[in-house]
Amino acid sequence: MRLHSVIQELENIKSGNRVEYLGLCDHIHLVAPETMPAIKRIFKKWPKFSGHILYPVPSPFHNKNAEYAFLLCDEMYYGEYGKLRLELLDFILEELK
Repeated sequence: MRLHSVIQELENIKSGNRVEYLGLCDHIHLVAPETMPAIKRIFKKWPKFSGHILYPVPSPFHNKNAEYAFLLCDEMYYGEYGKLRLELLDFILEELK
């Protein structure tokens, strides 16, 4: 597995070198698609995991699910939803190091 590529990509995202409309999965899939099963296992360990493997970041919107939040969002790394995504990013980094 190319976990070093994933770590580098996550560090890039964290520093602001990212495509704003892509989530973490899309960024990771572009550099190391073979790591996605391991990354998804990490999602499930995150204390704030939404319960939906394709949309692991929980919705900050009252009575709206994680998929709805993802589809509604055009800037993935700002606001309350973006803060949660960056918390997941930090969690993944800690798990991989």
